[in-house]
Amino acid sequence: MPEKYVVRNIEDSLISEGAMVGTRAIRVVFGGCNYWDGTPEGRQKGLGACSKWCDEDFGSSCSKGMTADEIASKVESLLEDKPNQWVLLTGGEPLMFVDEALVDTLADYGFKIYLETNCSIPAEDRTVLKRIDYISARPKLEYDKKTGKLQVPMLGVVTANELVIALPGSIDGKGWSDEQLHEIEMDGDWDDLYVVPMDPTDKRTVLVTHLRGGYERPEELDAAVKRCLEWVREHPKWKIGVQLNKVLNL
Repeated sequence: MPEKYVVRNIEDSLISEGAMVGTRAIRVVFGGCNYWDGTPEGRQKGLGACSKWCDEDFGSSCSKGMTADEIASKVESLLEDKPNQWVLLTGGEPLMFVDEALVDTLADYGFKIYLETNCSIPAEDRTVLKRIDYISARPKLEYDKKTGKLQVPMLGVVTANELVIALPGSIDGKGWSDEQLHEIEMDGDWDDLYVVPMDPTDKRTVLVTHLRGGYERPEELDAAVKRCLEWVREHPKWKIGVQLNKVLNL
């Protein structure tokens, strides 16, 4: 029996951040993450700082099992037989699910594969990563189990087309320090470097944020924008990015 992957949603969308921002892609959202369970009540138990502010609806409770062929067929139906189009694998954390069988199937259908990953899970087979056309590395700070302090994660993925960091990357203004940004820059091999202002999120929900509406926190967003601008002014290799999907209300 073919292996089934836990999929939350498959939708026509855009790549929202980084060097390929604005590119059309069919977005495959996997139903799970190794940092938290995706529910508001699970935020406090999260292992990563992102559990406090993540605004992605990847909860596995509404997900379903799909085979690689079912995923590829659904993507194909949305693309209307247009070849050489991008499939965006995201979550949650897609490397909990993505394997060689899925990548091979998507490639056989003629799709180009874009992967978003928090880099904390090593790919079981490095050939999987080599088969992916574009990798967007998006590490999150982790909580040290002994001290409770935020630390740079041990990376399972160390080579990517881009590194994208949300700043501040935590709540209450606490997040990535200058030293931690330097550390993550040196820990991997990244073609492009981006910082993105973190969108303030209503922790009582998942999808309600300042940019989406319904949670007015202009002073928090202004502080995040200021932090990003200060960083790129002092570090010219880095660029500032935006969350285009929210700007366009997608």
